[in-house]
Formats: sequence, C-alpha cells, structure tokens
Amino acid sequence: MNRLSAVLLCFMLSYSVLANAQYIPVRTRWVGPGHPVSKEEYETTHPMPKDVHIRPLANLTRVAKDARPTVLCLIHPLYTETLASSLELWVSDVSCEGWNVVSFEYYGGDAESLKIFLEVQWAFTDSLDGVLFVGEMPVLWFEHNEENPYTGEYERTIFPCDLYLSDMNGAWLDANSNGLIDTVWGSFAPELWLGHILVNEPDSSVRLDKLREYFRRNHEWRTEETMRYGNILGYIDDDWADSWEEYGDHLSETGLIKTNILDGATTVAWDYRERIEAGWDMMHLSAHSSPWGHFFMIGDEWSGGDFTVYELEEMLQKVRFCNLFCCSNASYVEEDYMAGEYVLGYGEGLAAVGSAKSGGMWADSLFYSALGDSATFGDAFRKWFVTSSTGSYIPSISDRISWWWGMTIIGDPTLRLTPAPAGIEEEEKISANLCVYPNPFNSHLRIETGRNAEVEIYNIKGERILAGLESSGNGEFIWQPEKDVPAGVYPILVRDGKASSTRRAIYIK
Repeated sequence: MNRLSAVLLCFMLSYSVLANAQYIPVRTRWVGPGHPVSKEEYETTHPMPKDVHIRPLANLTRVAKDARPTVLCLIHPLYTETLASSLELWVSDVSCEGWNVVSFEYYGGDAESLKIFLEVQWAFTDSLDGVLFVGEMPVLWFEHNEENPYTGEYERTIFPCDLYLSDMNGAWLDANSNGLIDTVWGSFAPELWLGHILVNEPDSSVRLDKLREYFRRNHEWRTEETMRYGNILGYIDDDWADSWEEYGDHLSETGLIKTNILDGATTVAWDYRERIEAGWDMMHLSAHSSPWGHFFMIGDEWSGGDFTVYELEEMLQKVRFCNLFCCSNASYVEEDYMAGEYVLGYGEGLAAVGSAKSGGMWADSLFYSALGDSATFGDAFRKWFVTSSTGSYIPSISDRISWWWGMTIIGDPTLRLTPAPAGIEEEEKISANLCVYPNPFNSHLRIETGRNAEVEIYNIKGERILAGLESSGNGEFIWQPEKDVPAGVYPILVRDGKASSTRRAIYIK
C-alpha cells in the first residue's frame, strides 16, 4: 500500500482531529535477532484445508432457560477429544458464573469464512459477549503503510489483526486488490472480545500437557483455590519511566497494592527475572522486545541485558495476568511466542494482553478500573479498545492502526482479576419467558414462549429453513425436523411484534 492509499484510508475512515489529543508515549520497537514471520511463511508451515469443517459439540454446550450472556468456543479438532475433561470442567465453571456456552469444533477455510461464521453467531445469539479459540484458527493479515518513528520512513507492514474478527459492523476492504485487507469503512471497534488459547510448540505431548495444566490453573483461580497475592507490578524501562507517573500509571485503579520499578539502573534483565518469581496477581511491563525476548536499556544504551522466552520456559514465573507493552510479544503466529509462555507455560499465568506487532496498550485507565470493578479480562479489554478507537488519544487513524490494531488477548477472557460480583442482573425481555427443550434433542423440540409469537428456524449458515410454525396453544410450539434435516445447531428466532429473542437448539440423530 503506497502513500496515496494511506491518505485514502484516513479519508474513508472520516476521522476529524480533536483539539484535546493527549500525550503519546515512545513507540515500542522490535529489538533483537530475527524478523516477523511473513504471511507466506506462516501459511506454508501452518496449512489450512480449503473447506471449512464445523461440528457442534453438545457435550461442551450449556444453554440455560433464563437470559444470560453467551460465550462462543471454537475448538481445533486436535483438542476436542484429547482435552475433553479439561474443556468440560471449563464449560461447567463458566456456566456456573452466569454464561451460556456454545461450542463448535472448527477447522479450515480462511479468515473471511471464519468472520462470516462469527457474524451469523452474533446475529442469532442473545448477548454474545465474545469468542474463545482453543488451538489454531484462520488468521487475518492486515496490510498497513506506517511511518517508522525512529527513521521517519514509511514501511509496509503485514500483521495478524484480531479486530477484523471481533468487529461486527465495519466493512473491511482490499482497496489495492492485492489479496490483503487494508481499509475499513464505518465502525472499527470490537463488538466482541476474542481470546487465544494457543501453544505453538512442535512437540504434541508438551502442547497437551501445557494446555491441561492451564485449564487446571484456570479452574483453581475461579474457585478461589489459588491464593491471591493482592498486588500489581509496574516494571517500566527507561524510554517510558520519566512520563510514567504523570501519564501512564493507572495500576492503583485495580485496587491491588502497587509496586513501580522505574529506576533506569534497576530495570535490567537480572532484576526482572527475580521480580517475576516473587508472586504478582498482575504485571504491566514496558520494554522494547521481540516475540522471543525483552531487551532492557540503561539510559540510551542497550546495556541492561536481555530476558528470553527460553529462560522463561526454564523458570517458575509467578505472574497471573500481564499487560505486555512489548513489541510483538503477543504475536501468536510465531513459534515460541513469549506471551504464550507467560500464560500457557508451566508458571502461574492466566491471561495477557499484548500486541502482535509494534505498539501496545496505553491510555489504559478504563482497562485497569474495569478490572478493579470485577469486569472480565475480555470486557475490560473491549471497553478500553472501544474508547481508544473513538476517543481523541491519537489524532491520526494511521497511527491508531500502528499502535492498537495488533492488540490481542492470550488466554481466557472470561477470567476476572478480582472476584465476580454476587449476582447478575437480567434484562426484562421476551427471553425471560422463552424456553427451548429438550436441548439437545433427537426427535422433537418444544418451544415455549408464554405468549402469542412467530417462530422462525435457521441453519448454521443463516438460511431460514422454517417459518410460520403453528402454536399448539398457550404459546407452545413443537418442531419435528424432516428426515432430510441434518444434525447440527439451529438458531431459533421468536418475535411477538414488540420484541424478539433467539435460542439455539442442537439436533442430534
């Protein structure tokens, strides 16, 4: 994409510069050996079949009768059987905390087909909060011509972009027709959060062992079997230390006891190793990095040493949640990516936010205050992203893309830093009276609406397969699928003229 395309991008997104633009920190940058994996390299080593494989997983689906938010879980076929007990425990935990959980085995296709599938789920699911990917899924690579703040030159960057999958309203386009998305019309904020549970480890037995250990930690954190440290660490290297207390430090908003390490002679590799073994519920790390390491400065010199993912693998790190303001540290397309080791290694990790490219989270007061108010990691991330996308923090759309469009969540976004509230408010709507059972079913499905209503049934592709279902009286409907109707998940839309609601039914043969 050339300069003209970049100008066109800014025009199409229709962003008007606001006068109250805030402090912008030093951009994180790639330090150390290697280079970002290219789209071509990644797709050669991680081939996906052209056809999409989708299979509903009744044993990993829990849909309650009452209205509640929903989590969609997409699981790679490698893990539906091998992680069955771990996933069943996770589904039970999440449903007990007040969510519906709908799970599918998903594999193949490209990012466009995955986005279409997510849009169908968004359209036909009451209060879909977000999506959890377990294992490898199709990746959207975004193309951007961005200015290098260190050289002043424009460079073509291509990077994984989760925003494409979590934005349900924007129109994402390939403006220069080279096969890469590079432009967005309209909205460009996430309606969903999205998390990756992905271990890029060539040894399958080690992969499974790490994932089983992760879900064990996940369960123990939810059930408060894990001792809370009650603290948060800010470890801020030299390029950001001088401005941290005035502009960047929002850690106290979590309600945890805060420790800031800012001194340039202290923020060095050996000290960092010792700190992360001490025990922290959360950490904010600001350091120039690569996917495989952090590189520390003393003043203007790279004399603070480096801390690599291979060292992290060999130690028992004791940080539960991370905000990694570290270039490319969360690039889940790289082998041995560091955010994956923080969260899914053998330490105490649970979730991390970070970037798959240069950039990182800042202007993060809303993120930390939401965590302090017992929001889930995913909801806190989404609130921050929506605010940063529509606020006045960066007066340039191109710079917003450079800073924030590589942001991602590694780990389970349904986790909370602080305990969940005692109760969950429910909206008064038609869904309060809507009941679909038995679910799953294999002969007939009973739909109770409690009132006169219209019922429509769709397949998973979003195609309506039945309308005008007649009531057997008192707002009760019976659906007996024809013999040629395949097993699967069927969204059910109920309208009463004033309101509408949806449920999902799982048909098994």
